[in-house]
Amino acid sequence: MGLADLLGERGDLDGLRARADAGDGWAAVGLAGLLAERGDLDGAQQILRARADAGDEQAAGQLPDLLIRQGRGEEAERLRRFGLNPDGSIASA
Repeated sequence: MGLADLLGERGDLDGLRARADAGDGWAAVGLAGLLAERGDLDGAQQILRARADAGDEQAAGQLPDLLIRQGRGEEAERLRRFGLNPDGSIASA
């Protein structure tokens, strides 16, 4: 178990944010998950989008589920089918 996992289990937002800011992708995804659990879906989405834009497949895989939780099912489906554009927007056919 890594430090990001331990911080996530403790619910340590500040610790996860510090690790994420230092470039720890696991901590960033963990922070997004913790924010989503606490109801900050917009904050979680920003983190996951930034990580997905940077090529983080774990974040890209979690982003559609978060969009569905936000009531944005069509956007989530487009993301699953077509991915992200270089500018971070969701691609379309």
